Amino acid sequence: MPDFQLGSLENRIKQSGHPFLDKFLVVNTDLRNANVDKVLSLPVDTVSEMLWQGKFERMPGPPGPGSAISVPIPITERKSGNLVTWA
Repeated sequence: MPDFQLGSLENRIKQSGHPFLDKFLVVNTDLRNANVDKVLSLPVDTVSEMLWQGKFERMPGPPGPGSAISVPIPITERKSGNLVTWA
């Protein structure tokens, strides 16, 4: 069972005789239900009209640090039986 930080629910699990089963049940009932409630509560302030016009385009200027465009991705391939890495 992966390590979940369950806060106050940890005390209930530690006192039981079946901690792995109880943690599984807590994660798949209490925690899952809390997550569903949170997701369903997010779109309460939406409007039915579009808030933009036109298409989305990249903002002007060079990409900022850490963007996917500015980070070279090394690629390794096999050429003539040898592994070659290039960015």
